Amino acid sequence: MVFVLANIELILSAVGLLMIVLVPAIVSPKPENFWEVTAITAILVGFIHGLIFWLVRRRQRIVRAQLLDDLRTVLADVVNNQLIALRLNARRYLQHLTGLLT
Repeated sequence: MVFVLANIELILSAVGLLMIVLVPAIVSPKPENFWEVTAITAILVGFIHGLIFWLVRRRQRIVRAQLLDDLRTVLADVVNNQLIALRLNARRYLQHLTGLLT
């Protein structure tokens, strides 16, 4: 599955080219219709490729946006935790100083 996802463009292009070559040979054995069937097949393959690529990229954008939202939340938590730690240390330091002065 990882191989397919990593090489989806190449696999779909190879399958599309195979369809463009095989469909006219199977559907229309007459030489006068061969190029018409080939052109229609190529247009359909191009349309299907475009739709599939759009869906894949759309899914990638959605996943990327979710990941960035999660990272922002985690980063905000880390920053807030560090700010709280700094405030506590500053308070303790001030208490220590006031204890020394009194």
